[in-house]
Amino acid sequence: MNAEFGLFDDPAAVRTAQEIARGDWGFVSSDAAAGRFRPVYWLQYAIAYQIAGLNPRGYFLLNSLVFCVVTVELIVLARKLGAPRHQAWFSGALFVLAGPVIENTYTLFKPELLQAGLLLGAILCILGPPTSLARSAGLIARTAVATFLFFVAALTKE
Repeated sequence: MNAEFGLFDDPAAVRTAQEIARGDWGFVSSDAAAGRFRPVYWLQYAIAYQIAGLNPRGYFLLNSLVFCVVTVELIVLARKLGAPRHQAWFSGALFVLAGPVIENTYTLFKPELLQAGLLLGAILCILGPPTSLARSAGLIARTAVATFLFFVAALTKE
């Protein structure tokens, strides 16, 4: 195992990613026995494993991509809530520089960052402008997408 970037210090994560890649979802029962149900969290590992294999730089880059998306979502949310451009960007900068966020991004794939991205996506979806469909149909579509994102976020962390 390679502990670069704080990855793979838990061989269970690699083993679970390999099992999912083989189509074996038996880990769900062992995770449930521990009082947890977080299939999206493990799916995140499996997708990263499919893309990067055992290369820790691949995991780091994928986690950095999620970090960037969450930062942009936060800036967009601040703008939608009426913050001036400089305040929205300052909010993003404070998020990027926050110690817990940095620790979460540069170590193991922790569920909080992905969950925050999904929750922010759901909120932005609800706050979004009406689609080109009829106003009520657009609201229904946005609500359905937001509900789906909330559901997926709930399956990310116990």
